[in-house]
Amino acid sequence: MENLSNSVGMVLLFLWLLRLIIKTKPIKESFRGVVIVLVIGGYLLVDGWSVLMSHHNSLVVVLVSLILGFTFGALRGLTMVLWYDNEMEQWMRKGTWISIAVFLTGMAVTHVVINWLSNDSRVVLSISQTLHMGVSMLGSRSIWRYRLGHMRASQYKKSGAK
Repeated sequence: MENLSNSVGMVLLFLWLLRLIIKTKPIKESFRGVVIVLVIGGYLLVDGWSVLMSHHNSLVVVLVSLILGFTFGALRGLTMVLWYDNEMEQWMRKGTWISIAVFLTGMAVTHVVINWLSNDSRVVLSISQTLHMGVSMLGSRSIWRYRLGHMRASQYKKSGAK
């Protein structure tokens, strides 16, 4: 039953992240979504610690998942469309079909690598994928915030030049 609840939780988290990627949203300064996913991943990590320790390379699997998550998240952050909405007087963001492709590719690559390294342990898989998604969100957010900083500076220079 625990495997079923982990699987359902993973599917719900996956669908939530896909919705976040494609939805046009105002850019907020909050990291609430990232923190929520990382807390869930941290809980799974603590809860499955004994299983992680029983597999000789489980911590390597989790570390590889974190590296892949941040890498694919950063790539996804490069594909996000950012713009200033004059009507709303806010910066906005929206993912593209390339953002979705990068997200799905990252999840698939991570899934294959985790299964190859972890001998198909369900606990290691759910921990690694949850942490992967959280770190992926962090990587994406870090890159588009970096890009946004440059866009704001450019907008400021243009408005100051008038």
